Amino acid sequence: MKKFMMCLLSAAAFAAGPAIAADMPLPTKAPPIVGWSWAGFYVGGHGGYGWKENSFSDTLSVAPLVTIGNISSKGWVAGAQAGYNWQFGAWVVGFEIDGSATDIHGSVTSPVFPFFIGNEQVTDADHVKQLGTARARVGYAATSGSAWNVLLYGTGGLAWERFAREQTTAFTAVGPTTIDISSTPRNLFGWVAGAGAELQLGNTNWIARAEYLHYEFGNVEGSFTTITGGAVTSTDNGGRQRIDVVRGALSYKFTPGSAY
Repeated sequence: MKKFMMCLLSAAAFAAGPAIAADMPLPTKAPPIVGWSWAGFYVGGHGGYGWKENSFSDTLSVAPLVTIGNISSKGWVAGAQAGYNWQFGAWVVGFEIDGSATDIHGSVTSPVFPFFIGNEQVTDADHVKQLGTARARVGYAATSGSAWNVLLYGTGGLAWERFAREQTTAFTAVGPTTIDISSTPRNLFGWVAGAGAELQLGNTNWIARAEYLHYEFGNVEGSFTTITGGAVTSTDNGGRQRIDVVRGALSYKFTPGSAY
């Protein structure tokens, strides 16, 4: 009887085997993991603060001769940027252009010069109106694949500045004070270099940035036309101009995240 029951169970299992196998799900390959990529076109806006040193000198025709200069300026910076990145493993290379309106300004004032017909004082001012760059970027995806995607990068390229030197001569005589103002807007070209860090905001294509840029425009000769006001004339000697800017930015990357 035991042998008979064993044979019966074996026969039943053999007969049901194909049906059980047909009901079992077939193994499938897991979908590939899609990671964030810094590659693609992006556009955004930025804002920050800047400092400028203008080492010009202005010699005034008084006895003895008086020289004023070395204007230190500061003010806000705001504008927009656009660029494109390529990613190779953890390394990212790209190109970016930006333009900024600024209110970086400062001035220096001479002593009051007394004359037999009145007093005179000269003020020189520097006002950066616009800044722009065309830069290459090279970065390293420091935390790629984690919950926080961070890119550390260095950057450098061409720089442009639109600025004005202004001179005011205040002449006080028997009558009211007379003020002469002269402004000479100019375009200067130089180089820029800096560094920064970018962070992907959550699981989105929005990118936040903190960045430092250093601009150099070399020696600016003949940057201001001599004017005469009252009894004092001035002779300008152009100086070296350098600007430092710290700014934050927010950009949107149009190409969706994809595998490297």
